[in-house]
Amino acid sequence: MDSLALSINAWRKRVTFRIGLVITIAILLAGVAGGLFPLIYGWDIGFRIVSESFQPPSLKHLFGTDDLGRDMFTRVLMGTSRALVQTTIVIVLSLFIGLFVGAITAYYKGFIEKALSYITELFLAIPSILLALVFVILFGRGALTVSLALVASWWSWYGRFAYLQARAIRDLDFIVLAKHYGLPGVYIILRHIVPNIMSPIFIQALTDAGSVVIELATINFLVGVGTTSIEEPDWGLMLGYGVRYVFNYWWIPLLPGLFIVLMALGFALIGDSIYEEMHPQLKRRWRLWF
Repeated sequence: MDSLALSINAWRKRVTFRIGLVITIAILLAGVAGGLFPLIYGWDIGFRIVSESFQPPSLKHLFGTDDLGRDMFTRVLMGTSRALVQTTIVIVLSLFIGLFVGAITAYYKGFIEKALSYITELFLAIPSILLALVFVILFGRGALTVSLALVASWWSWYGRFAYLQARAIRDLDFIVLAKHYGLPGVYIILRHIVPNIMSPIFIQALTDAGSVVIELATINFLVGVGTTSIEEPDWGLMLGYGVRYVFNYWWIPLLPGLFIVLMALGFALIGDSIYEEMHPQLKRRWRLWF
């Protein structure tokens, strides 16, 4: 409810929130369209040669064609659907794991708190691209493999955030009284701690969604382990493969890169607007810069 109220206030007061929401809705619609393309036109639509290679954007091919004559508009929209699914998996699983690990770490003092804190710090120190390579060695290439690797990297950030939030309220009266009346620790965590720390963590996750998009694209741009084939319609792969054509056939790398930027920008604008609504003192920071 707090997040919903903050979103309504941000919508009423902030232009940045409205811009971010419009961008995000447009990306979501593009993702839905990209997900429907295989159902309507066949599962090979993203690999199908439809015209001559290196055709510039036109009414026939809105985003032009690539070096093999495949329609870039279709491939970019299919990449949008893929990016949305992967981002959702990473954010939801990371948030769920981090939220409960952080709450448990804060509630149970002593050995459990120290042990879970050390585990969280360990995962914080491991680069996500290294985890992605390890997961590929263990489970093979693929979008799900890279998504789970990012979950293994990102949950620790939310775990640390949740721990700090939960530690700030674990000694308040309503928690102490619940313990005094003999309520089980699991009940106290689920009923009293988690609901009181969810809002700031949820808003942080919304802001981080853009960073997840960039990280997924970066991993495939650099090493391409998030796909089973270099021909798959993935933003990172299309961008990495198209860099060689940037001076002569600019649309091949530019359009996937533009969608990556727009998606990250949309989520960032929404998350920052709601976060500033939670902390009104942050509004003044822009005046210090300009």
